[in-house]
Amino acid sequence: MQTIEHVCSFDFLIIVFCPEIINGLDMTAVHCLDTRSQKWKKPDKIIGSAKSIVSFRKEKRLYILQTDGKLWEVNQEEVSSVRLKLLKRLWNGNIKMYGVININEFLYFITG
Repeated sequence: MQTIEHVCSFDFLIIVFCPEIINGLDMTAVHCLDTRSQKWKKPDKIIGSAKSIVSFRKEKRLYILQTDGKLWEVNQEEVSSVRLKLLKRLWNGNIKMYGVININEFLYFITG
């Protein structure tokens, strides 16, 4: 596995985000560990850097936010893997984030 930039949990899965460069483009490999079977599942890939990715929950949903403003929803595709769906881009440019918190439908960003 590559360098790990972010880790979060989703039900019984541990999700790991690692940077990759494919054809000169920054990509993020998304690996899943099923904690019940102790097996790694085939990674998904999303466009954009894994650096400073943050995650937050809203009720039972998990979201990933990249520094360039891309907001992804994490969906359980099979019993032990996930698929990320791009919802929208919240801003243009890059913002280094250390965390994001969802309180009463508002997102609060911890930036640096």
